[in-house]
Amino acid sequence: MRAVGHNQEAKAVRGIARWTTMAKLPIELVREEMRVVDRDGKEVGPVELVKLGDPDAVTTTGQELPGEPEVPGELAERLLRKGFLKVDDKGLLDRDYYVEADQIEAVEGNVVRLKVERDGLLREV
Repeated sequence: MRAVGHNQEAKAVRGIARWTTMAKLPIELVREEMRVVDRDGKEVGPVELVKLGDPDAVTTTGQELPGEPEVPGELAERLLRKGFLKVDDKGLLDRDYYVEADQIEAVEGNVVRLKVERDGLLREV
C-alpha cells in the first residue's frame, strides 16, 4: 500500500516538473543586460528591452510601447504579437537588433542563445 502512494507522488511530481518546464517560454527568462549570442556563439550585445507578446491577440492595441519597435508597420505588429528582445549594438552605426521570441534557443545563466545568426536579425531603422 505504501508503494502505491509513493508511485502516485512520483507521477504527480513528474507532472508538475513537466508543467513547469512547458509553462516558461525562453523569453520569459530573459532580463535586461543579459548577454545575447547568435547560433554560432558570436556576441550580439546586451539585452536593452524585453517585451512579452500575445500571439493570440486579434490586434496589437494595448500592446504598443512608445517608440518601440523601431521597424516598419507589419514587422512592428509581428514583433508585438510574438514578443521580442531589443539588443544593443555598440557598433559604429548603433542600429540595435530585434530578436523575435521564437528565435531564442535557450537561456542559460546570464546568456541568451539564439537559433539564428546575427545577420538574420531585424535591425532598427
